Amino acid sequence: MTENHYAIVEHQALTQAAMDYWASSTITRLPIMQHKAFQHLQHEGPWLVNFETDANAQLAELQVALGKSAILGSLSSYLQADELCRHLGQALLAMAPDGRTVLLRSYTASVMPVLHERRDREWHAWLFGPINDWWVESEGQLTHCQGGRLHVLPDHQPISLDAALLQRLSVDPQSLALLEELENCAPDVFTSVCHGARLDQVNQALERARQSGLEHPDDQLLFATLTLMERTPLDETAQWQQALKGVIENGLTLSEALEINMDDELS
Repeated sequence: MTENHYAIVEHQALTQAAMDYWASSTITRLPIMQHKAFQHLQHEGPWLVNFETDANAQLAELQVALGKSAILGSLSSYLQADELCRHLGQALLAMAPDGRTVLLRSYTASVMPVLHERRDREWHAWLFGPINDWWVESEGQLTHCQGGRLHVLPDHQPISLDAALLQRLSVDPQSLALLEELENCAPDVFTSVCHGARLDQVNQALERARQSGLEHPDDQLLFATLTLMERTPLDETAQWQQALKGVIENGLTLSEALEINMDDELS
């Protein structure tokens, strides 16, 4: 059976040069985010690129045209492109320990090798079974993971994340919950349509909240939400010191402290 060769491509920002390249290129690419909930993200990627001729030459062409950072990995499989793409798309969904379904960037260099190590999980044979070889590169380090070299897809086994995986992957449930909420009610706060870039924005806002002196998760979430929606860190605003004093010294919630400050300004 013929072995097929692929790459996974994702742009942090789709430049005009990249758009011009894709407009003139004959290389086949398919959006991995095929679930209807992710359709608005498809034009940014990730894409599965099918190397139909010389894989090494076409990979080098992509690196020159798009930049090496846009190539998130290369892999081989006996599956045809459309079938492999659907398979990788299913692997973008995982179940957290609390039962919530979360988006998992399972194709990245920081996630895929960690998943590959967990041969004890039922989903491992499903995820890696139809893969022959998978390579990812991070900070100049090339990682190779070998799959099961199956010719057909095994029965679907949803990826479930236990506490150990969450810790290894640095998945913050608080960040994921806030990301989901903002994508539903205020998507304009994000500077990119890329899931990873959006999660980075949320992580940074929450980390700033934790460093500000706020200890309660609800206060941290409000801090991060206001920071993202107002596009200015809350602890750089005029009312911050008084609000923080109300939280720490008077036992108020951040919402109560900000409301009192607003009432004082209006009176």
